[in-house]
Amino acid sequence: MTTSDTISFRLRRPSSPLPTAVDFYSGPNTEAAFAWERFGGKSLSEAYDFFMEAPEIWGEDFAWMFPKAFEYYFPVVDKYLREIDEDGDLVSCSDDAWIFGCRIASQFHWKDGTKPPTYVVDEIADLSSFIKTQYRDEREVMDSWSKVDREVDNCR
Repeated sequence: MTTSDTISFRLRRPSSPLPTAVDFYSGPNTEAAFAWERFGGKSLSEAYDFFMEAPEIWGEDFAWMFPKAFEYYFPVVDKYLREIDEDGDLVSCSDDAWIFGCRIASQFHWKDGTKPPTYVVDEIADLSSFIKTQYRDEREVMDSWSKVDREVDNCR
């Protein structure tokens, strides 16, 4: 397991305060409330350590976090999907890439019309380019990230 003080992130959130409960959810017993229970109050490094214990389970939380929390914790997703193991292979797999495309696309569809801020949209676009390069032969992955690209284009 990685220790929190040795994790470096390509994306930074130096001036962003930790998201509060209202940045995660609006009512109890919702998926977003459960995301708060798991990620709330954690630094990016702590969140990444926690996430890596079971990415196939905790990854769903990124679809339900309200936009402000997603904005703060997006570097966890970015790092995970770009992580290279000691053999030079991606830690994540095509299934991870596919489902995270779906989860990220959901961040563009809040009832109140809220969209990620421009700098996060740019980070998402950059991750999409990376994913589509890595998985160019995987139709489902390409389809899910093409949907992300359409959402990105609609924000620009």
